[in-house]
Amino acid sequence: MSSMRVVFLVEDELPSSTSHEPDSSKHSGSYVALADALVANLQMRKASDVKFEFMILRIKHGEISPLQESMKNHLDLLPCDAHKVLFIALGPMFSRPKLELIKLIKEWDDHRTGDICYGIHFQHVTAMQAYAIKNRLKEIQGSEVNTEKTTRSSPPAVTGLIENDNRNCAASFPVLLYMIHLAVGENGNRLAGKGIPSGKGLTISHC
Repeated sequence: MSSMRVVFLVEDELPSSTSHEPDSSKHSGSYVALADALVANLQMRKASDVKFEFMILRIKHGEISPLQESMKNHLDLLPCDAHKVLFIALGPMFSRPKLELIKLIKEWDDHRTGDICYGIHFQHVTAMQAYAIKNRLKEIQGSEVNTEKTTRSSPPAVTGLIENDNRNCAASFPVLLYMIHLAVGENGNRLAGKGIPSGKGLTISHC
């Protein structure tokens, strides 16, 4: 059974920046709080029955081009090992089609040894963004087939929760937590006996 690493991509709004998303500055603090709540829960699971890792990557909200470069730099900081990686994207900026987060993660995965990307979950997706993401996945898959890449013929598994108008992060917390625990239970290493005390999660902030 493989080991699992849960990587939280968290939108971290700069207080002085001009928002490109409606009400994004109003809710950006809740994304960090949501990630902290998830990590607190995972700490208990890690000390209980499953060995796995987790990281929080706080990404500053910015223009598209610098944001793409920032995402690449953050992905390069992830440890080079055989852990399966589940990406949890918290914040509406990660669902923006121009960011092409799926493509960035796919390119990162292609440069690693083995197919280690377990999946990508978008926590904040509008109906239109979900449509664009679905089409983008089809394009990536079609491109892979056309280039006859037999070792990696499929894009990463992608899930998302369509948000309502109030963008209440807490409302979907139980569903998100359940999905993460399913992935951890399937891919994490089971601990013998009572388990071991959990370590601290690693947070990387982009300045």
